Amino acid sequence: DREINTKKACVWSGGVQTSKKDWENVAVGEILIVKQDEEFPADMVPFYCSGEGGNCYVSTANLDGETNLKLKSASKEVQAACTPANNADYNPDRRAHGVEKLEREVLGMIDKLKGDVVAEEPNSNIHDFKGSLSLQNPSKPSESLGGPQLLLRGTLLRNTALVMGIVVYCGGDTRMIKNSRPAPAKLSSLELFTNTSMKLILIAQ
Repeated sequence: DREINTKKACVWSGGVQTSKKDWENVAVGEILIVKQDEEFPADMVPFYCSGEGGNCYVSTANLDGETNLKLKSASKEVQAACTPANNADYNPDRRAHGVEKLEREVLGMIDKLKGDVVAEEPNSNIHDFKGSLSLQNPSKPSESLGGPQLLLRGTLLRNTALVMGIVVYCGGDTRMIKNSRPAPAKLSSLELFTNTSMKLILIAQ
């Protein structure tokens, strides 16, 4: 556990700046940057995936033993809001080329976002997820979030250069830990987390 908890996560610091933080110190509501072949430090909802159509591929072998890659995706509205105007400069087929520039440009777009992310109470279901995302800037209707929009701690990003997203569960609340520990007492009915741009609401069922 100590070795895992002291792994470093890349966390958005505002603007186009990032910083490194131990996994154990990652907090709900923070924006993480994960690159190809890196492990997700927490359960997160993607805002931007560099794969074609806002998709990314993950390996869940650490979680369920399955070797086939799973397709995940950002919601269409937030993917569009986070995609730079000159994103055509980036070619998903040449993943290692231009990814640093892409990262800075996407962070600049995320810095302008305002909105709400609603997530269900933490649970052990690794296949499904219930939530919603609504943007205020730019103003868009609320979108439903499901299993394809939840990236799980312990899974690996594959065949995709870059993913950025908001942490919805960390530490003992992640799906991976929930599957390895007895179920704890229920949380309070509403927990509210905020950062400079996005608001995350966890609603108990």
